[in-house]
Amino acid sequence: MQVADIMSTPVIALPATATIAAAATVMVSRGYTTLPVVADDGRLVGIVTEAHLGRARFGQHTRPEDANIVTVMSDPHTTIPVDGDVTAVATALAETGERCLPVTRNAHVVGMISWRDLFRADLHGEQAGWSR
Repeated sequence: MQVADIMSTPVIALPATATIAAAATVMVSRGYTTLPVVADDGRLVGIVTEAHLGRARFGQHTRPEDANIVTVMSDPHTTIPVDGDVTAVATALAETGERCLPVTRNAHVVGMISWRDLFRADLHGEQAGWSR
């Protein structure tokens, strides 16, 4: 089974010019815990999580709400190719400790995949053909 079969789409991504407040607003309104950050051309440049925002607003080194998201995001060290195998996703999530990962095609984000997507596929019997 390929990642494209179970990933979450459409992707809500933040532009690299977004603020901390904008990121928090999107996360709260959409119920997301992680958002990809993209350049003007749509290339993935970072990831911002609830933890990033929490540390920025309430941690030891707080930042103003209008601070740029680039100051708190992390590099997307791990991405999953859209045509990748679902088994690789479980391995990557376990190894990175992340809750979800961006799915890419030619360095552009086309989806997100999470433990929840894997659980949903497993519960609905869609895992046939991938080994665990």
